[in-house]
Amino acid sequence: MSIVVSVKVRDGIVLGTDSMSQIYMKDDTGRVGVAQTYSNARKLFQVADLNIGVMSYGAGNIGSRSVQGLLEDFNDVVREEKEKTGKTPSVKDATLRLSRFLQDIYNVQLSDVKEAEKPLVGVFLGGYSPHSAFPEEWEFQIPRKPKAVEVRPKESFGASWRGVSLPFTRLHMGFDPRARDKLKELGVDENIIKQAIEPIKSPIAYDAIPLQDAVNFAYHILRTTIDHTTFELGPPSCGGPLDIAIVTKLDGFRWVTERKLTIPAS
Repeated sequence: MSIVVSVKVRDGIVLGTDSMSQIYMKDDTGRVGVAQTYSNARKLFQVADLNIGVMSYGAGNIGSRSVQGLLEDFNDVVREEKEKTGKTPSVKDATLRLSRFLQDIYNVQLSDVKEAEKPLVGVFLGGYSPHSAFPEEWEFQIPRKPKAVEVRPKESFGASWRGVSLPFTRLHMGFDPRARDKLKELGVDENIIKQAIEPIKSPIAYDAIPLQDAVNFAYHILRTTIDHTTFELGPPSCGGPLDIAIVTKLDGFRWVTERKLTIPAS
């Protein structure tokens, strides 16, 4: 499933991912499931030459194509359209265009797969639109929530984590989100649950965080999630090397740490 993180502050946005990727394939009965897990996939990219980054989580492939390859194809489309029109797309425009691009491929590649077996492909974009003072965050999920939505208002700040979200949510919120449903099942009034749980959340002044501290916080979320899931039963859900980048209005997309291909140590 993997973990992707966004930390939005006044001076920019930090994007970070692990590199775990689950490859989905059909078995002899036609059912689709996880065939293999790799820990060196790339899931964070710059969108063409724009001040926008894009992260993917969930399935690492759509049919015969890797998500990485599809995002690289999308970058070619963005460059061509920008050359033709002379216009720089906004974060919203790029998200809407990418959603349509991936949905079209998804629908063709997985047309014969049962709805309940179709793998999730989550996509999160963050960066700057032309003439915008603050960064934006947009996202969509195929096939369940394919419509692009804004994560938070442009002038609001905060952190988002997607994919394997439970470990850090439990730490940050101070409770397991599953407890809310369990308490409802036991007949506890919803207002009482809200009064008891909501104040537990860790207070963070995101609008005052410098960029370096935003990078540190993104790293904290990634490492907390990976370290927790390492010891859980079941196949690995996130892990591997980290990719972290920042996007600012002045300098655009910049890597903080970007993995390179290497020869394994003997």
